[in-house]
Amino acid sequence: MNSPWKELFLLFKEERKQLLIFFVLIVIILIFKWNIPNWFPSDDSFLTETKLTFDKIETGVEVSKRKPLDQNIKIDINTDDTLSWVALGFSRRQSEIIINYKNIVGGFDSLSELNKVYIVDEEKYASIKNHLYFKARKVDNEPAMAAEEQRIEAKNREVELTPFPFDPNTVTRNELKKMGLKEHQVKNWINYREKVGLFGSKEELLKLYALSETEFVVLEPYISLEEPTEEELGISKEEIVLDLNHCDSLSLVAINGIGPYYSHLILDYRNRLGGFHSVKQLYEISKIRKETIDKCYHLFKVESEPNIEKIDLNSDNFQLFLKHPYFDYYHTKKIFDYKNEQGKFTSLRDLNKVGFIEPDYVDQITPYLKIESDTR
Repeated sequence: MNSPWKELFLLFKEERKQLLIFFVLIVIILIFKWNIPNWFPSDDSFLTETKLTFDKIETGVEVSKRKPLDQNIKIDINTDDTLSWVALGFSRRQSEIIINYKNIVGGFDSLSELNKVYIVDEEKYASIKNHLYFKARKVDNEPAMAAEEQRIEAKNREVELTPFPFDPNTVTRNELKKMGLKEHQVKNWINYREKVGLFGSKEELLKLYALSETEFVVLEPYISLEEPTEEELGISKEEIVLDLNHCDSLSLVAINGIGPYYSHLILDYRNRLGGFHSVKQLYEISKIRKETIDKCYHLFKVESEPNIEKIDLNSDNFQLFLKHPYFDYYHTKKIFDYKNEQGKFTSLRDLNKVGFIEPDYVDQITPYLKIESDTR
């Protein structure tokens, strides 16, 4: 008697053949199923790969493959369009971000304000700075602005000087000409010595409106300056301490080391801040040399409760925040996003609850903020 197991496998020849074909088909189907995605990528995967490629180009990962900048490119940061920014190496999207920021703040007041745009870091700004310019707005201190315009213009010219060791307090007219300085520069140099006084430091040469910062850098290694006496500099032995929030340009230029140009920078920064709350804020003015501030630091003060113009954290608009030197687009947007999600601020301490804002930054901006009570 045959066992049940033996009977189970006693199939007809045709049935065995069909069963074999069935298993072969199953194997073929599985092979195709596993390999079709590799042989024939789907539209989604193709689009994803293409998007990643464009994203790399857009975010600048492949910037190194771009052509080098044309050294003759010059753009006005307040008037030029998207194509001009693209020519400087930015993507179209990045160019639109810069222009949108400019429109929000009502235009740039200086080249350095471009650093407030979050896509422009210090390295990028340094690489394009020589290709940028803008027409400065008129201010009350015309001599100071004229000096600044002269410096900007000189930067854009090729500097051809042949300096040799000299003392700026004793160098003659002919020696200045031999070094390559133009007639109007020599005249400005000699007039300054005769009418203002001797130079107390190398940096005081920057007070000469006809001498650019670029030309100063070329001359500086050759300057051999003997420190003049207090009598020669006209310094009074009774020094007056100035309040940074109440002093004017005349009192500032009376301080050794602070000429019309530095005076203009200090008053302009005070106006943009809304007032100083500490003498240390002078170090934030990038165009004033640290050595100069160190030298005259003790001649300044700020009263214990200064009258500072403050921004209302709840009611003032986005554009007003961006006009202040301490508020860039990134931090201002974080503050407004938090306010839109959580409601109005009830205390300045609530700024510590805003995500991605550092405690040091909160300490920096707090003196310039207020919260007015809602009387409605």
